[in-house]
Formats: sequence, C-alpha cells, structure tokens
Amino acid sequence: MSFRRSSHQNQSGVALIMVLVILALVTLIATQLVNMRSLYGYRTQNIIAAENAWGYAIGAESLAKLALVQALKNEDLVHLGQPWAGNEVIFPIDGGRLKASLRDGKGCFNINMLADVGAAEDTVRQQKPTSAEQAFIRLLTLIDWEQTDNVAPEAMAASLKDWLDTDSVPTRFDGREDDEYTGYAQPYRTANQMVIGVSELRSVSGFPAAITDQLLDYICAIPGNKELTINVNTIPAEQPELLASFYKNMTLTTASEVLAGRPGDGFTAEDYDPLVPADVTLIEGMTLSYDSKYFIAYIDVELGNSLTRIKSHLFYQGGSSRVQMLARMGHND
Repeated sequence: MSFRRSSHQNQSGVALIMVLVILALVTLIATQLVNMRSLYGYRTQNIIAAENAWGYAIGAESLAKLALVQALKNEDLVHLGQPWAGNEVIFPIDGGRLKASLRDGKGCFNINMLADVGAAEDTVRQQKPTSAEQAFIRLLTLIDWEQTDNVAPEAMAASLKDWLDTDSVPTRFDGREDDEYTGYAQPYRTANQMVIGVSELRSVSGFPAAITDQLLDYICAIPGNKELTINVNTIPAEQPELLASFYKNMTLTTASEVLAGRPGDGFTAEDYDPLVPADVTLIEGMTLSYDSKYFIAYIDVELGNSLTRIKSHLFYQGGSSRVQMLARMGHND
C-alpha cells in the first residue's frame, strides 16, 4: 500500500518554507540595520571627539600665546628660566587630557638657514660651502651618531642647500637638484624654497631614515626665516653640539662648560664672551643672540579614542604684546 501527500499538504509545506525564508531575510536586514546604526553611531562619536579635541588644541595654542606675552613683556632676554620654558604641562579635560610645551625656535638649528646663499657669485659659492653649510657640516660631524655608515656631512649639507635654494644648479659635486629627483621611480622636484616642517628632510637625497630620526632632536624649520643665528640662552644643556656647530673650532667639552656656566636668568654678551677661549672663533657670517621672537608650541590632546597632535609656529611681536601664528601642522612635521 502506498501513501501520497495531498496537494493541500504540499502547498502548506511550500508556504512554510517561504515564511521561514522571509523571516530569515527580515532578520538579516534587521541585523544589518542595527550594525549600520552602530557603525554610524561610532563614526559620529569619533567625529565629535575629533572636533572637540581640535577645539581643545586651538584653545591650548591661544593659552601658549598668552603665556609668551606674560613671560616676555618688558624682558630683554629670552632664556630657559622664564615661565614659558617650563616642563611639559598636563591638563585634565573631560574624557581625557591635554599636554602642551613650548620651545624657542632659535634654540635649535634652523635648517632654513641653508637657503641663505650669501653675497658671493654663483661660480664662487659652488666651490666653497656657505656659512650655514659650514655650520651644518660641523653639526653633523659633532653629533654622536648611533649609525655612522650613512653620514656624509659635506654631501648632506650640499643636498639640503639645493633642496632649499631657488636655483637649479647643483652645489658642487655633492649637490642634488631636479635632475636627481625626477629620475626616481616616483619622481618629484626640489622645494626650491624654505620649508615649514622638518619632515621634508625625509624627501631630501642623502638623508637616510635612521640618520634623520636622530637629527630631528637638534633641528627645526622656522617658516620664512633664514637668519644665521642661534639663541645661546635656550640651547639645551644636553646638546652642546648646537653651540659648537657655530664655531670653527669649539670642542664639545668647551661648549658644555660654557652652557654649564649660563646664569639662571640667561647670558648677556658681557656674561658670555669671557667664557669662550680667545682662540675659538665663530664661523664667518654666523651670529649668536640672547633673545628670540620665534617659538614652537607642541600640543597633544587625548580625548576618548581620539588623539590630536599639532605643532604651531608662533611669532612674538614684542612691543605690541601680540603673538602671530605663522604655521600650524602635524606634530611630526
């Protein structure tokens, strides 16, 4: 005896399957909608956090400007004993924290100095390094490198100068102009102008990453400024190489002794000069200063999962008690 399902039973089975399929689709769509809502909510939270962090960072920049005006008003010297030069300041904020510090832009080696070509004719300056090149070569020679294989001071100075100067003529045999960079697999051109961030050094021929990373502790890039000077009152005591680089023949020992003798309220020329041996001479064209109008604010804002880092170049206008923001960029620039 055989049994056959009725037509009604078959239709009921098909209907049940369709209901289950529709239910599965509805469940899938609902799950996707919930996930999308969660994703959009997460993105919105991140956007709001980033915007709030940016607001805190700009607020910290304004506070840095105010700190400079209050610290430097009626001051003839700029030195590390002033309130602006204290340790990194940490402020608690709702949902995170803010860190900020200031650095004198004249207390480091301004690489834009190499954009200065001096008064010599092109044919002459191609044969002899400029004053700024000589100082940079000295700095590269004095630094105690963790890796020395790729350090070539003369070639590095010539290459950096060619990156910054406005012509397209290589500096001596070590220079690198557009002919070099346009031949790369991913070609590009030299800046042919002063830079606003030291990160550009990573694009300059002859500056390996390991060397550049260590060099960043000593250098800065002041936007639009190529004055051949350094503030002896804000050179970090642990970086005597900076002071010695401005001299033809100053040893690191002498530079360390000079910095150790710096008064708490800063050098004047009368305080400084007697500490330098008579046979130690500055590189011609390089100068020392005891004040500054250029500063760099480093600001980190941690807010929830968001981290905002900015570096602001500030110009103190002195008698007007105003501070101008020259450039604002990422922390690593």
